[in-house]
Amino acid sequence: SMLETLWTFSEFIEGFAMVPQYIFCYRERSGSASLYVISLGGYRVFYGLNWIYKKIQMPHYSDIQSWIGGIIEIMFFVDFLNYRFTGNSMLRTMVLSVDTKINEISDKVEMKVLGTSSATRMETAGGEIRRRTRGDDRPMEDV
Repeated sequence: SMLETLWTFSEFIEGFAMVPQYIFCYRERSGSASLYVISLGGYRVFYGLNWIYKKIQMPHYSDIQSWIGGIIEIMFFVDFLNYRFTGNSMLRTMVLSVDTKINEISDKVEMKVLGTSSATRMETAGGEIRRRTRGDDRPMEDV
């Protein structure tokens, strides 16, 4: 049914829900955002342990869609922890390059539609940060 299809899609996409927080943490070494990411990632790991326990206790139990979404999310989380504690990451470069490309496309669209872009870029140790500006060139928000 349509409802089951939407539910399955939501479980697959849930694995990517934390990617914006990972991007923020990769670019800025912020303590509060990292704590949030670690808390949510830890929750997901315990959820995975619950699935393992259920599978052992009830061998007929199967929820492939949840498992796939959970494995994706746990892989991102393990990679994030690896980056946080060792400085190495297999996914960081890919995630940041996709984000940069999306930002470039967004700027081009804004330039074509509005004739001007309100985003300014700033280099940090973790990568590039974009800031939107108001009409009077004061920074308005991080993007």
